Amino acid sequence: MLVFKQQGMSLTELLVVMAIIGMAVALVSPVTVSMMDKRKKNLEQQEVNTLIATLQRKAQWANQGFELTLNKGSMRVLQGNKPYMSKSFEHLQFKQSKLAISSSGYLPTCSLKLEQQQSLDLKTDLCPRESK
Repeated sequence: MLVFKQQGMSLTELLVVMAIIGMAVALVSPVTVSMMDKRKKNLEQQEVNTLIATLQRKAQWANQGFELTLNKGSMRVLQGNKPYMSKSFEHLQFKQSKLAISSSGYLPTCSLKLEQQQSLDLKTDLCPRESK
C-alpha cells in the first residue's frame, strides 16, 4: 500500500499556479476595463437624453425656453437669463456649442456634436425629423 506523507504544495507548484492566474488576469482585465468605460459612456448618453426630455417637458409646462451650453465634459442650463442647473460628464466630451429648447419644447436639432467626429442622437419626439 502506498502512503504519501506530503502535506500541501511545494513552493515551485505555488509559483506556477500564481503565474497562470496572473497571465489570465492580464489577458482579461483590459477587456473588462474597456467594457466598463463603454458602459459608463452609454449611461451618460442615456442621462443626457433623459435630461433633455425633462427640460423639454418643463419648457412646455412653464411656457419658457431653456438654453444649453455644451463645452468639453460639462453642460450648463439657463432658464431665461438665470442659471438653472449644471452637469459634468466624465466620459462624454462635447464640442463647444449652444442648444436652445423653445418654450413649446422643440429642439432645433436631434443630435449633439461630440469630440472625435462623433455625435449623440437624441431620442425625443420634440425635434425636427429629416424628410425622406
